[in-house]
Amino acid sequence: MKYETVIGLEVHLQLATRTKAFCGCSTKFGQKPNSQTCPVCLGFPGSLPVLNEDAFRFALKVALALNCKIQKIIKFDRKNYYYPDLPKNFQISQYDMPLAYDGVVRIIAEGAGKDIRLSAYIWKKTRESSCIRKERITALSITTEAACRFLR
Repeated sequence: MKYETVIGLEVHLQLATRTKAFCGCSTKFGQKPNSQTCPVCLGFPGSLPVLNEDAFRFALKVALALNCKIQKIIKFDRKNYYYPDLPKNFQISQYDMPLAYDGVVRIIAEGAGKDIRLSAYIWKKTRESSCIRKERITALSITTEAACRFLR
């Protein structure tokens, strides 16, 4: 049986926001542990996350630069799981409806060109896990389809 290597990529970009992805708490590095928190980022019942406007703008700029189509409706999902620095047991991200889709980047290797299709998702990421929610950053995840067959 012969196998073929097919590669898809997922690249994470940190968006240069001054506040967290879904609340107004600062993301300033070097502050005291657990000092940049609120009911939303602690996951308290009844707290309502609201997407950071700067994160949305930055993500749109990247999506347009990558020739992506933008969703008419933007939605977020709660991914429930336990992780040591995430005691609220869920992460907010985009699951089946990315912010941007059908983008394309042309790659040229060995004299041949290939269009790689991609999508972009907004999510929040833990920057440092030494203490609970000390720092959260807003991230943009760019994923390609598994289409890189010509690379050696």
